[in-house]
Amino acid sequence: MRPKGSSIAGTGGKSSGPVSFMHVFNVAASTIEQGGSRRAAQMAVLRYDHPDVFEFINSKKDNKGNNVLNYFNISINIDNPSTFKRLIENDEELLLKHPDSKIQKKKLRLENLLIKWLKMHGRLETLEFFFWGGDTMSTTQ
Repeated sequence: MRPKGSSIAGTGGKSSGPVSFMHVFNVAASTIEQGGSRRAAQMAVLRYDHPDVFEFINSKKDNKGNNVLNYFNISINIDNPSTFKRLIENDEELLLKHPDSKIQKKKLRLENLLIKWLKMHGRLETLEFFFWGGDTMSTTQ
């Protein structure tokens, strides 16, 4: 998904980013009740190097600290674990970028991303702490 503010060539418009779509899907999920006893559930996954990753990490709280996106669990996609591991081990900077956009946010140490994630979602009792290792899920060793 394009980062917030990136150009859309066909229309000349700007992308609203992944978090805006999460709000749309959250409202849709709120209308789904299964006999009044079970609510809908959504899962959003975003790459760790996406320019909107910090907005994504913070998306479950509004500016006043209230819970929002109550129908969502969110996860960070680590689709290239060897690169991710190298960045951590060598304390290298990570450039937040998107392949189809010219938007590049900033370079950061991966440790800062992990610390932010843990502060927002490191509550094991809510089962929110989850990293998605996509490429390792379909391979065997």
